[in-house]
Amino acid sequence: MKKLFLLSLLATALCMSSQRGFAQAKVKELHKADVDALLATPEKVLILDVRSPSEMAAEGTFAVFLNAAVAESDAKAAGLEKHLGDIPKDRAIVAVGGSPARAMAAASVLASHGFKVAGAVSAPAYDTEGGSLTKYQPYKHWSMNGGTPPPGRTATSARDEAKAYKELHRAEIESLMAAPEKVLVLDVRSPGEIAYWGAFPVFLDIQSDEGDQAANGIQKHMAEIPKDKPIITVSGRANRSGFAAALLEKNGFKIVGAIGAMTFGEEGGQLIKDAPKQAPK
Repeated sequence: MKKLFLLSLLATALCMSSQRGFAQAKVKELHKADVDALLATPEKVLILDVRSPSEMAAEGTFAVFLNAAVAESDAKAAGLEKHLGDIPKDRAIVAVGGSPARAMAAASVLASHGFKVAGAVSAPAYDTEGGSLTKYQPYKHWSMNGGTPPPGRTATSARDEAKAYKELHRAEIESLMAAPEKVLVLDVRSPGEIAYWGAFPVFLDIQSDEGDQAANGIQKHMAEIPKDKPIITVSGRANRSGFAAALLEKNGFKIVGAIGAMTFGEEGGQLIKDAPKQAPK
């Protein structure tokens, strides 16, 4: 009897210890002043946004962010566990969600796994407090709703154009995605574009505008791009991503190739798509 009592006490102590360990993983809820202070040295910070691309398109985003979407129904951010190997550990992480609860849940998961977590912030709350988020017009493309190509173009013009960097195709892409922790996917599309055509499960987003052959959108954010992994760049037809890949290689990054998400889809490749969300009124 005494032995059973001692075992019971030990089990209770272990349980309390485990609970204290989880409590230590709780993180600070950030506000505009906190976030802006961290973003003053953007090369030291990683914004991890756990919203879906359609949510980000509706609510706005930070200029550079790593996306690993966590469903609104996933109250403990358990879905984030399978992507931990894809998240850099050398920077202070700000977890961003559509609500404080989802951001805090993601931040707690990361903190409990040894990541340096600066805190968590709700993007709509940051916006309400006067924070600067990139806002988007609804995504439009000539092919939507059975549209026709612009004058002088065909349905395959963009796909068939010469690329500025090696374009990867389905077999190569799927081989690389078999070990996603070994590569960094850098997507240069806007969230609305990503939501419509599809996304890889984890990607760093830095936008480059259509026709931006100098990849100016990438150039001003190169200090924020991790250099510890080979990089795959992604755009609609591997044109923008080709320009981005060429620029990054010129500046010392290790580039594997460029992907056209639309082309990958036409080749039978599977990307994550989500339904549009209305912008808040």
